[in-house]
Amino acid sequence: MRYPSLLRRVLATQIDVFVILFLLYLFAHSPFYNGEVETYWPLWLFILYEPVCTRYLCTLGQFLLRFRVRTFSDHSKVPLWRGLVRVLVKYLLGILSFLLMPRQPQRRAFHDLIAGTIVLEAVDVAEHDRLTIVGGGREA
Repeated sequence: MRYPSLLRRVLATQIDVFVILFLLYLFAHSPFYNGEVETYWPLWLFILYEPVCTRYLCTLGQFLLRFRVRTFSDHSKVPLWRGLVRVLVKYLLGILSFLLMPRQPQRRAFHDLIAGTIVLEAVDVAEHDRLTIVGGGREA
């Protein structure tokens, strides 16, 4: 298995934050926005974007930089609750969460260690998934 670099992971996070900000901009300039009523959904968008996208496919940043987030134990798709833990720790610690990466043989950041996740190259994930399907639920 191969693991993406710190630079690629930070760039993917920046792309994802840009996507969220762009969606918020579109909403703020749409006829659906009423400036008189307090709206809390933008906070939910920041919290849920990555866990939901990672659970069912991948975020735009992960897609463009060709890596995927999976569970550490069996490289399966990340359950929503793990994704929520991962993103909350990542956003609370910011760049500090990535400081452990150079010392980890599998380049796991602090938020990956806490959530029980690992970040893998997309081609390795595709190969793992193909072997799992061919092997009837276990690697061939």
